[in-house]
Amino acid sequence: MRTIAQQWTQFERLVMPQGASALQRQEMRRAFYAGFQASLTVGVEIAAADLSDEAGAAVLQGLHEECQSFCAEIQAGRA
Repeated sequence: MRTIAQQWTQFERLVMPQGASALQRQEMRRAFYAGFQASLTVGVEIAAADLSDEAGAAVLQGLHEECQSFCAEIQAGRA
C-alpha cells in the first residue's frame, strides 16, 4: 500500500506544470493532503453514525459519483 507522500509524488508528476513556482507546489501539496484528510474524516463520520454496511456503502458511492461528476466537469473545461 502506498503512503500519502508516495501518492502525492505520483500526483505531482502527473499534474504539476513545468516551471510551477514553489508557492504553487506548496499550495497544491497542502490541498492534496487536506483532501486526503477530508476522505479520512468521511470514514470516521460513517463509523460514528453507526450506519449499516449497505448505508455506509451508499454514502461512499454517492461521494464517488460526485468525484466522477467533477472529473467530467474538468474534462469539459467547466471546472
